[in-house]
Amino acid sequence: MKNLFFTVSIILSSYSVFSQTANSPTNELAQKKQKENQISGAKVGQMACRDESGKLTLCSGAEFENIQGIITNEPFITINKPASPNANRRVFQAYVSLANGTIEKGTNLCTGKGGTLQTCTKGWLPFAIAAENATTEGSLIKVQVIDLR
Repeated sequence: MKNLFFTVSIILSSYSVFSQTANSPTNELAQKKQKENQISGAKVGQMACRDESGKLTLCSGAEFENIQGIITNEPFITINKPASPNANRRVFQAYVSLANGTIEKGTNLCTGKGGTLQTCTKGWLPFAIAAENATTEGSLIKVQVIDLR
């Protein structure tokens, strides 16, 4: 009888802990953080920035954007995070724009419109370097991040 009472006590206390966890302040904070890290319509390979209010958005190509990095997961955004622990932490697939000219392997890349990367204009600090050539507008190419902000 003593063992049965002990077992029932453990089960009831475990149930109590788990039921409180679902509505705990920590869980609500995690849900809020996940919601903040969503960008409607974002795709893996686009560039994420923070606007003036601190909201996560797609980069627009402005010179002094608050760049967060390349989106590596969606709809809950992760940035500059490899798909596996053994993957290179600086090489990712990214969408590119040919708006500032062709992109060849070794080209310095800065943010462009719509969350893309494009050839840097004179004086801009690059975020990444093209690891392969881009053949068409909107291509998804391999890039090496050189500025982890």
